[in-house]
Amino acid sequence: GSIATTFENKGYESRVEFLNNKKDLNGISGFQAQGSIFSAQGDEAFLPTSNSTKLAAFTFQEKNIGKDLINMGLRLETSRVKKDTSVAFGDSVEKDFTLYNGSVGYSHMVSSNTTIGTNISYTERNANFQELFANGAHIATATFENGDSDLEKEKAYALEINLKNIKEDITHSFSIYTQQFENYITLSPTGQTDGDSGLAVFDYISVNASFYGVDYESTYKLGKIKKSHFNLTTKFDYVRGVDKKNNNNLPRITPARLSFGLEMIKGSTTSDIEVQYYGHQAQIDPNESSTDSYSMVNLGISKDVFISATGVNFFGRIKNLFDIKARNHVSIIKSVAPLPGRSLIIGLQAQY
Repeated sequence: GSIATTFENKGYESRVEFLNNKKDLNGISGFQAQGSIFSAQGDEAFLPTSNSTKLAAFTFQEKNIGKDLINMGLRLETSRVKKDTSVAFGDSVEKDFTLYNGSVGYSHMVSSNTTIGTNISYTERNANFQELFANGAHIATATFENGDSDLEKEKAYALEINLKNIKEDITHSFSIYTQQFENYITLSPTGQTDGDSGLAVFDYISVNASFYGVDYESTYKLGKIKKSHFNLTTKFDYVRGVDKKNNNNLPRITPARLSFGLEMIKGSTTSDIEVQYYGHQAQIDPNESSTDSYSMVNLGISKDVFISATGVNFFGRIKNLFDIKARNHVSIIKSVAPLPGRSLIIGLQAQY
């Protein structure tokens, strides 16, 4: 009947970009600034008032050399996270980070419709204010969260190999990748219960982690029937994440997913039906539960209308047509809150 806690988060972002286009060299460079002020006042506050700022300079360049394409990206960032002094959370603490990011990519056109490529990258990410300073009952997720102000920045080395084949009637895209982390930050269940709140205790910890996975996508043009074009799409992805120290599975990793879609295009009207399958996730952290497999069917229709210089898109979508009860493995509250049942979305989007 009354407001127990007020949460406020005010933020800004500014970005300046410079484009360059000279013969076979194309790119973008610029500067970016971000900032936010978060506060929580009341009985349910599990985070202190915090200020976060980021300043970054970046560039991405791409060069064509015959049948080869080379790209390179660099980003330098400074980040500061500061908590204010308070009775509940103690003295002020300030954390400063300098972050370095870089990538190099290469692709080669094997034939007129086949390209193979690879990307190598190094990225860094600092812990955010919730990972650093959380301390208390998080009522929305029914957990008791403990941050760690000593968390160091994440460092990740990634390698991806991709293959694309584009023909008149069918397009294939396949990639395989791996990411190796130092100080990967995760919200990990401890298996313990907080004595005062009765909530499950989760700690923000850092581990050396290994990820690997595959992605596949294809589009097949079935042809034209009575002025309607039909396309069949297929998507599949799988990812695995483990703690390299003890080879335990990391928590809340997405299970294998497979989807099929049939699209009909007639004039400015597009209709589609999609079947999504999510696999059983048994590769779990020792302190989390598995989730069963499920399939969902979605229907959609949209129509484009041009009014003067304005393009209007009317759309409608039915999600989870057969009202399947399913649980999202990446959700902390999956045990108490399943995914939405059958739902209808109707709307419009205008562009001018």
